[in-house]
Amino acid sequence: MHKQINYISQEEWQKLNSVIVNARDKLIINTIYHTGCTVSELVRIKVKDVDFVNSMIYFPAENTKSRKDRFSRIPVSLAFRLKSYLELIGDEKNQDVFVFGSNKQSAISENRVRQIVKKYADKAGIQKVYGVDSKGRKLYAVTVHTLRHSHIKHAIDKNVPLQAIMKQVGHSNIRTTKFYYNLSANDVKQAYEQAGFDDSDEEELMFGSDEPNMSNMPNSGDYGDYDADS
Repeated sequence: MHKQINYISQEEWQKLNSVIVNARDKLIINTIYHTGCTVSELVRIKVKDVDFVNSMIYFPAENTKSRKDRFSRIPVSLAFRLKSYLELIGDEKNQDVFVFGSNKQSAISENRVRQIVKKYADKAGIQKVYGVDSKGRKLYAVTVHTLRHSHIKHAIDKNVPLQAIMKQVGHSNIRTTKFYYNLSANDVKQAYEQAGFDDSDEEELMFGSDEPNMSNMPNSGDYGDYDADS
């Protein structure tokens, strides 16, 4: 089955971040992007899971898709802002409180997080509709999972080792992470083609007029068994 991997550019990420005025919403979106976590992992983060000293967030095995626990790093500035936010609302000493709770006992809902992401993607002017599902509902390009995809894509673009990215986002199989590496390779290919680096006249000089046999070449758009929830 073919799956579309949506991600936003670094410039679009900056646009998105710049339009968020609500402190909690900004922390939610930045935590998703900087950890590469899923929405189900995000809503279950408790105060005790955040290591403010070492700038890490712990995801217990029971809260992850892979059923393996992990630590994900976050920027020092995000750790500081999370701590300041919890101090402001008076929850920094209550270890069992959800960081992004709807109240003292309940976690924010996954649907609410999805609404928050869509709201600011619309506001930033980066939202797009790329199709409809089997029920005729619009499929939006910028979602919670898009932020996860974007974390992986941007990390690869900055030459973070695949093994480190795999551990950061909780991929159980490095092949899943490598799908994003292939995506980056395609970006390079497209950039060269759009620039006209290899024009048809040059190809004829190098190879003659006979068309090369491409029957054994892999399909760069075929994501095979890619897991859309990864």
